Amino acid sequence: MFLQLLVTGFSMGSIYAIVALSMVLLVNAVNVINFAEGEFVMLGAFLIVTTAGSWHLPYPLAMGAATLIMGAVGYLFHRAAYHPLRGKGFLPVIISTVGCSLALQNLAQGIWGAQPLSADPPFGIDIVTIGDLLLQPQHIFILIVTAAALIFQYFFFERLPIGRRLRAVAQDPETASLMGIPVQTMIILTFIWSGALGGLAGILFAPVFFVNTTMGMMVTMKAFASLVIGGWGSITGAILGGLFVGIAETLLAGYVSSVYKDAFVFLILIGFLIVRPLGLMGERARERV
Repeated sequence: MFLQLLVTGFSMGSIYAIVALSMVLLVNAVNVINFAEGEFVMLGAFLIVTTAGSWHLPYPLAMGAATLIMGAVGYLFHRAAYHPLRGKGFLPVIISTVGCSLALQNLAQGIWGAQPLSADPPFGIDIVTIGDLLLQPQHIFILIVTAAALIFQYFFFERLPIGRRLRAVAQDPETASLMGIPVQTMIILTFIWSGALGGLAGILFAPVFFVNTTMGMMVTMKAFASLVIGGWGSITGAILGGLFVGIAETLLAGYVSSVYKDAFVFLILIGFLIVRPLGLMGERARERV
């Protein structure tokens, strides 16, 4: 049972890690917490239902189309939620992201309706047996896609010149600007990347749970908890924190009570804030002026 729960926890934690990674990119680039990130997940889930289910596109093509659309949503989000308020301080942008979250929920309800929808698993529902483990194909798919996304993320940011520019802007936008890096362009690319990552998480999430307009709320809260637990501002910490949250909630739900699964996450978060407020990676948050 333990290994069964561990694999399930890894798959759920992988989704939280992607969402937390999407959030930490904006935290580093513009010092903003995007509380509409869950709506990116929700829209990605609805889009895969549409592209793969209604439009009957081959699943890889449907995933690619949904991810590209979510990248465009990330750009529009930048123009609507951040760009008009840049330089106005931290709080107005936070409030703007909350407002966009509500607007995106209502937009999704207007397009897809209020009734929950379901996405067909791309590899069917037959259980895969590996020794004593009974695994759903979707969980294996989540692990593979997440690993591929993280490897690509590492290659992009560590090996490509544009990735190095993005990291430079995230670390110190003023110095990056003095070195000739187009800071605003890099920030726009970060929002596009964040939207695509959130959409990818929704694509992976859709076949596991019902898709509805409020599904992103709890995902956002757990991704935020992953950020704090992993270490504020740390990309590695966001990934580790997401995996930790997924594994912890699954094991506690399996061995203690599934009724309080969500509450366990926030109890763990409170414990970290008391015992180790800097998180697993111990990176200090910094204020930009």
